[in-house]
Amino acid sequence: AFDYPGTNLKATLGGGYTNADGAPIYQGRFNYSTRFGENNNIGLSLTANFDRKNSTHDNMEYDYDEEKDESDNVIPFAITDIFVHDVEHTKDRFGYGGGLEYRLNDDHKFFANVSWNKLSDENSRHRMRIRVSKGDYLNPEGTLTKKSRLVRESKWRIEDLFQSHYSFGGEHRFGINKLDYTFGYSDAAEEHLPYIESDWEFDEKVNLALDLSDPAYPTWEYTNIDPELVNDGDLWETDGVDYRNEVAQENNMVGGFNFEIPRNLFGVSSKIKIGGKYTKATKERDNDRWGYKWDGDEDVFLSQFESDRVRDDFMNDHYELPPGIDYDGIRDWIEDDKDQFEEEFDYWDSEGQTYTINESVMAYYAMATLNFNKSTFVGGFRHELTQNDFEGTELIYDDDGDFSSFAPVKDERDYNKIFPMFHFIQD
Repeated sequence: AFDYPGTNLKATLGGGYTNADGAPIYQGRFNYSTRFGENNNIGLSLTANFDRKNSTHDNMEYDYDEEKDESDNVIPFAITDIFVHDVEHTKDRFGYGGGLEYRLNDDHKFFANVSWNKLSDENSRHRMRIRVSKGDYLNPEGTLTKKSRLVRESKWRIEDLFQSHYSFGGEHRFGINKLDYTFGYSDAAEEHLPYIESDWEFDEKVNLALDLSDPAYPTWEYTNIDPELVNDGDLWETDGVDYRNEVAQENNMVGGFNFEIPRNLFGVSSKIKIGGKYTKATKERDNDRWGYKWDGDEDVFLSQFESDRVRDDFMNDHYELPPGIDYDGIRDWIEDDKDQFEEEFDYWDSEGQTYTINESVMAYYAMATLNFNKSTFVGGFRHELTQNDFEGTELIYDDDGDFSSFAPVKDERDYNKIFPMFHFIQD
């Protein structure tokens, strides 16, 4: 607030439209600062922001390998897999904060600041996978196959990031001496609630005729089925899903001070500076991952979870994709019919990825600066005492490599180090 005279208010709004996704984007900013008090010695600043971005990504990937056709002819660079990625991405960011500063006089001031931010990121990926090499190649060019497979894969992740920060401190002058100090607390969290993957397999093996004349846009035809059948959700079936919850948290506390003492040592203009700092941080991660295999009486088909998303313009109108997937519907299916799934807990990606780290660092320093006519000497040291405590999980497997059990483990790492420092500067 003291950087600008009087009261200041600034607000901006913006927006747009993403043609590829057919969705709006917009943003807003707000900043306010003012001074008040009998001598205008109290400053207040407020800020807020919001931003939304929608995006769609079209992507094609191909795998090649050496294969043989039915007549045992070698195909040096046969296309083995075609991956068609349709990705939707929505990012929301918003935050607010404020600061308060009090200036008792020119020599003494105090401040306090607070900020809070959130990022919400929803990412969904629908992938069509043409598993060419799962069938047999019929010609030396590798462009004709029989009994190839089709798989549709989906990934849906909601990621929320939270950050908050609180701090206060002051700056003071006592004659020619200067003191400053700061104390702060911050925390952050990253949550993936949920992260869901599912695979759907087409119930027919397909014969393919590949056209590789345009490397940028290879095409294929189904020679044994009506191509419209690929868009029929009743012909795509799954036996289960992969479900994850991932949470990470961190908080930090920090406090420090610096005291500067200008002096004349031995007839030389000098400055002595001392200070200290204490930091305490805790980092935690808690992961859970399950495999849910469907064990219900009725088969589950993709038609039960189709969305209204239709892509007949994929890769600049070169391809048409089947209807998209309703990810909320898949999550509701898992939650509503959980007792009809065969549940398998993944200890490697769950207990094996869960940990807690506590770190504390206490440090202090002293340094002196001596200014000669055309040279400067700086010397001092810093002493750090660090303590780390670790908690995790040991996974135990049997001789066949199968999971047997797990046990908590702890470890400590402590450091006590002194870092001397000397500089000599010649003008």
